[in-house]
Amino acid sequence: MFLLLFIVVIILLPFYIVYKPPAILIRYFQYRWPDVLWHVSTTSKIVALTIDDGPSEYTEEIMEILKSNEDTATFFVIGSQVKGREKILQALVRNGNELGNHAMYDEPSRTLGDDALAEQIGSVEEMVHEAYAAVDVKAPGRYRFGV
Repeated sequence: MFLLLFIVVIILLPFYIVYKPPAILIRYFQYRWPDVLWHVSTTSKIVALTIDDGPSEYTEEIMEILKSNEDTATFFVIGSQVKGREKILQALVRNGNELGNHAMYDEPSRTLGDDALAEQIGSVEEMVHEAYAAVDVKAPGRYRFGV
């Protein structure tokens, strides 16, 4: 019995808290970091679909699948993968998708110094804004790094 209790508390509870955080934890996060969206109250069942590590060889196919299902997603852009795929980013925006900033490379940002991370985020943000501007769509507001 003790072993079962140990497994539930020590091993399973952290997963539950991560994937279904208690309301008090969400309220604390909202207080601690007010510029971050932590929760959206709604009576509808909704899903926020995000696509990581784009643009890639699969981005156009994913975009077409979304389009055929009348859906959109947020595509997180890795800056080093943009060259030669600028038109794909523009098509994503034109089709109602949102572009997010994944930084310049697919690497853990905790390994970067503050200046290097700020530079990467700034460079990719320029690429994202260029894609929106090219199709004459206003880029959504973003959290400003370092503010």
